Amino acid sequence: MRISPLREKLAAAGAVFRERHGVEVVAHFGNHRAECGAVRDAAALTDFSFVRAFTLPEEKGIDFLDALLAGNVPKIRFGRVLHTFLADQNGLLAADCFVANNDQEFIFLCESILPDAELDVLLASAGVKSPVEDLSASHAVLSLDGFKSWEIVKKIFGADVIGLPYLSIENYQFAGEPIR
Repeated sequence: MRISPLREKLAAAGAVFRERHGVEVVAHFGNHRAECGAVRDAAALTDFSFVRAFTLPEEKGIDFLDALLAGNVPKIRFGRVLHTFLADQNGLLAADCFVANNDQEFIFLCESILPDAELDVLLASAGVKSPVEDLSASHAVLSLDGFKSWEIVKKIFGADVIGLPYLSIENYQFAGEPIR
């Protein structure tokens, strides 16, 4: 079973875990009222590392993703994100996906209802040689939600984040590490 790169930190903060489609996820931190209150009155940081994260070079990745996904990948402008889906061999929904055009690379996020091994088989079925690098074990996908979330992001990355359009991608540095 795949676990979050942040598991130790989450467990130290009191996280209770459960299994979801072959991945260990945080179920709660014990006090549902406090969690809901954080989102309503301040901000809550959520670990979305159950989402598979991939990077692909633009030149090879465009054909791979276009053959694989329902959305029109070649039309994604630089700095923008496409919300689309991945269907299985029978045309049924297998994953909710986001594809970001980050200049020389595509970032591909995939929230699948399939276990990792089955998703890997489906990704291999694109009919195009895969240029995919799986970042799922080494990177964390985080969501900052709530009333104060933009205020926190502004303090960390600067005021220009306030003007970013919905479904856009930017590159920043945080503690010497690249953040997308």
